[in-house]
Amino acid sequence: MYGEAGGHGEKLLSYVGSVVLNRVKHKSFPNTIRGAVFQKGQYACTWDGNYNKTPDALTIRVAKQLLTNGSVLPSNVVYQAGFRQGSGTYAVVDGVYFFYA
Repeated sequence: MYGEAGGHGEKLLSYVGSVVLNRVKHKSFPNTIRGAVFQKGQYACTWDGNYNKTPDALTIRVAKQLLTNGSVLPSNVVYQAGFRQGSGTYAVVDGVYFFYA
């Protein structure tokens, strides 16, 4: 989450983390958090070095909330990007689009 949305607010962190959790449950994606994050071509932070940055306290708190309470997004919101994709837009937060499958 920090590699993708670090330095942004709680809402963007929550949405980014929720997309990962939704992907884990979706039939089109790997069924583990690690598998969903490291699926080829999915998260730029896994190849640009940002994945290895130490998360801040906000990111840790949001991650714990999501792991305890689950996704804050509808279960079929499984895409995020700076461009349109998927079958429709759920929301745009800080220039990041969140899309339905």
